Amino acid sequence: MSLTLSEEDRSILTRLEEDMWREVTRFDQAFQEQRFAADFFEFGRSGRVYTRDQIIHLDSQPIHAVLPLPNLAIRLLDKNTAQVTYNSQVEYEVRGWLLCEEN
Repeated sequence: MSLTLSEEDRSILTRLEEDMWREVTRFDQAFQEQRFAADFFEFGRSGRVYTRDQIIHLDSQPIHAVLPLPNLAIRLLDKNTAQVTYNSQVEYEVRGWLLCEEN
């Protein structure tokens, strides 16, 4: 069985993923509540595990992410499941310094 992702679905998934890197949506609790599953968790860059509640209730801060997301790839795992991968490139402000982190 060959699985093909439509351009419309690819566009929707790209926009949803990039919205996680935009301040206006990343720190919008209603937006996040609608998108994360009840059992959602995330591994941070340090390996720390964050719960859904911790992610949704993050303090707002500037995000300087590279958009469009570098090396974005979307593949269908089955007819109802897509895997989205990319390299995140984000700059963080730390006590007046701007640090660049690339994964």
